[in-house]
Amino acid sequence: MVSDGYARMIVIRVGMNTRWGKMLSTKWKDPHETTPIQARLQTVTSLTSKIGLLAASLVSLVWLVQYFTGNKRNGYVPSKTEFHEVVSEMVGILATVIAIAAGAVVESLPLAVVITLCSFNEEYDKQSGYCEKTFGL
Repeated sequence: MVSDGYARMIVIRVGMNTRWGKMLSTKWKDPHETTPIQARLQTVTSLTSKIGLLAASLVSLVWLVQYFTGNKRNGYVPSKTEFHEVVSEMVGILATVIAIAAGAVVESLPLAVVITLCSFNEEYDKQSGYCEKTFGL
């Protein structure tokens, strides 16, 4: 590397034919290739998101059953409840379930990152207390 002065040179290779180009070509082979930690992270994120969506579905089912059996405050009474009250309650239940599902999906990413990093840490270094010290696990 020249930092100051004058020189003449003959260029014999350019681009990917140079040492630097060959080194970069080995580093960036396939942009779509996933690393083992990316694959595990995708799996854990998918699993935690599915669990959150399952929880939201169960909440929806329980609330609907409670409403239509009359166990919920201001619940459904077959001949006394008006149509707009039923629609209003269904919209409220749906909005709550959507909020639970959206929160579960968003909050699952940090959890998935911690789980993935700790599992890789355990595989590669059994003696390190990194996860216990850093994440309190």
